[in-house]
Amino acid sequence: MINRLFGTLCAMAILAVVVCAILNRGNYRSMCFEERTKADVALATPALESEIIELPDSLPLQPGV
Repeated sequence: MINRLFGTLCAMAILAVVVCAILNRGNYRSMCFEERTKADVALATPALESEIIELPDSLPLQPGV
């Protein structure tokens, strides 16, 4: 009798969890990572410099070498 009652309560709890998951399926938020706002992303990207710095080639092409 107790096993049947316990099984019924567990089944009802599982159904309640499934219903809550279905109702909140579009509202995902991670518990592990913080949510970044657009302002944080804009600050995290480096600004582009206006001038391009050309470095000398470390392996110049010389015929016959």
